[in-house]
Amino acid sequence: MYSERIDKKLSKKLEKLYTKECYSGTSGLLFNKSHESMEKFLNKSKYNNILEIGAGLTPHMQFLKHDFDNYFCLENSKFSIKYLNKNFKNIKTIFSANSQIPKKKFDRIILSHSLEHIYKPEKLLKDIYKKLNKGGVLSIAIPIDPGFLYNFARNFKRNSNKLGLNNVEYDFVNAIEHINSYQNNVAIIKYLFKSFKKYYFPFNFLPSNLNLFCFFQIYK
Repeated sequence: MYSERIDKKLSKKLEKLYTKECYSGTSGLLFNKSHESMEKFLNKSKYNNILEIGAGLTPHMQFLKHDFDNYFCLENSKFSIKYLNKNFKNIKTIFSANSQIPKKKFDRIILSHSLEHIYKPEKLLKDIYKKLNKGGVLSIAIPIDPGFLYNFARNFKRNSNKLGLNNVEYDFVNAIEHINSYQNNVAIIKYLFKSFKKYYFPFNFLPSNLNLFCFFQIYK
């Protein structure tokens, strides 16, 4: 769930508070809306086999608007795997220290707020696209970081101190967790894929800088 660059003491503190803080109050409302937005512009009523990469403690499965047969989660956090196995009995969890993609093929692959954390995102995107069946879809949600509205929300959260971190710790965590900027992720996606649907939340009619999240549905 967190980069190995975060020391154990800080990681332990975050494991207990991060998801609770993100998915409560106004922040929780926005993240839930983000998950709901990922269900737009899908071209099928059923995707048999689904893989979510980096689900953390809040798998996207809870927000699906279509039928499915199997739901897999690929994680590199033992803490997250333990939590998912305990609380989501119909999820098949896969632990991989180096995030190695399973050999099987999938009909939908989901990256919900995880691409910004991944080293060499272009390699991951190439690899997982190969794992999609014909007619499948790759669903991506990324924060518009940096961006005016996102930075405003981040500073508000920083000052609320609900994570139990001081300002230096908070800035440190964000610096080493969000290693890929929004602009770089979009540039990579546009270069690799020619057919996709792109949209924003909460104001799809406004420029990206005035939004919080960006979504891609990439069809194969």
